[in-house]
Amino acid sequence: MIKKISGKPKYGDYIKVTKKPKLIFPLDQRRCEYYYSGRYAFAGALKSLNIKPGKKILVPAYICGIELEPIYHHGIIPIFYNVDRNLNPDLAFIERSIGRNVSAVLAIHYFGMAQPIGALKKICEEKKVALIEDCSHAFMSRHGNKPLGTFGDAAFFSLLKSIPIPNGGCLITQKKNNNNRIATRREPDKLSTFLMTADLILQKPIEQKSRCKQWAEQAALSSCLVILNGFRKGLAGVRRYLMPNALWLARSDTYEYIEEIEQWGISEKSRSIIKTIDYNEIIKTRVRNYNLMYEYFQNKNLSVKLFGRLKPGECPLLFPIILEKENKRKLVYKALKEKGIVSHPWWDRFHPKVTWEDFPDAKFLKNNLLGFPIHQNIEPIHIEKMIEAFDNIWGRI
Repeated sequence: MIKKISGKPKYGDYIKVTKKPKLIFPLDQRRCEYYYSGRYAFAGALKSLNIKPGKKILVPAYICGIELEPIYHHGIIPIFYNVDRNLNPDLAFIERSIGRNVSAVLAIHYFGMAQPIGALKKICEEKKVALIEDCSHAFMSRHGNKPLGTFGDAAFFSLLKSIPIPNGGCLITQKKNNNNRIATRREPDKLSTFLMTADLILQKPIEQKSRCKQWAEQAALSSCLVILNGFRKGLAGVRRYLMPNALWLARSDTYEYIEEIEQWGISEKSRSIIKTIDYNEIIKTRVRNYNLMYEYFQNKNLSVKLFGRLKPGECPLLFPIILEKENKRKLVYKALKEKGIVSHPWWDRFHPKVTWEDFPDAKFLKNNLLGFPIHQNIEPIHIEKMIEAFDNIWGRI
C-alpha cells in the first residue's frame, strides 16, 4: 500500500531500459533545440518565425498565463479566441480574425489531447500565417500516424511536465536554419538545477512498511522538506529584495519570465535522465491509467464532466474532470491532499491582462477543472485509492 500519491513522477524511479533507449519525437530530431523550460522555447519559436513587435498572435483564452509572458515581453499583441467547455476552439472566430497584422495562431493540445489540428492547419495555410503548436502537455502524443508538433510551423514542449527532470523544454521548427545548425545554449546555473532536483527527490511516496520504519522514513523526508523549503524561501527573499538579477536563484516552476534565461539550455542532469527512459512503457502506463479512471467515472452517476476517451496515439498528461458543483474544487483538492493524494487544481491563476468576463467558458474551466495524476509511477492500486477517496469526499460535499 502507498500512503502518499504524488502529483508528479518521482526522480530516480523512471523506467529504465537495459539497452540504449530509443528516443522519440522531438528528441530524436537533429533540429530539436533545448531550452531551460517551455516558456523560453516558445520565445524561441516567436523569434524563429520572425514575429516582430507590434504584430499580433491569436491565442486561446483558456491558458495557463505563463505563455503570455514571452508574447508581451517581445512586444507582440495577443488576440484571444474562445475555447468552449469541451476544449474546442472557435474556428470561425479564428478564421475571420486573421488580418494583415496577424502573424500566427497558437494552438494548445490540452492534457495531451489533439486540437482539431487539421482544420487549424488549413486555416493558417489559406491565410498565410504561421501555426504554433503548444505541446507542453502533449510530449509523447500522436494524432493519427504523426506526432503532435509536426503539423505546425513550430512546436514547443515542456519536457519537465511529463518526465522527472529538473529543467527542460525544447523547440522544433519545420524550416531548418540556413546553416543547418542549432544554436548552443549555456548550462543553467547549478544551484537552480540542484534545488529542482531536490524537489523531485522529495516527491518520493512513503511505502506502508512496519510502523517504526515508516515513521523513521516519514520523519527523515519531512525534515528534509522543512530544511529545503526554508532554504528555498530564504533564497527567494534574497532574490526578491536584495538580488533581483541573481539568475543563479531562478527556478523552472515559477511564473516569472527573465529574458537572459532565453540563452539557457537544459542541464547535464536532465540530459542524462532523458537518455535512460523507456518512453513506450511510459505511454502504455499513462494510457492504462487514464482508461481505468475513465471507466470508473463513466459508470458512476456523479455531477462530473469528462472529456471522452483517448484517441489512438494520445498520451495523457493527467486525467481531467470538471466538477459541475461549482466552487467545490478547492474543497475537493484539500480533502484529497489530507488523504495523501496530490491532485491538480488546473490553471487556477488568472492573468491580469486577460478580460476574463469576455470568456466565461475559460473562466469556468479555470475555476472547476481538476486533474488526477496518472503518470508513470501510478499503478492500478493507486487508481483504486484515488477513486475510493474521491467517492467518499464527493458524497459529502
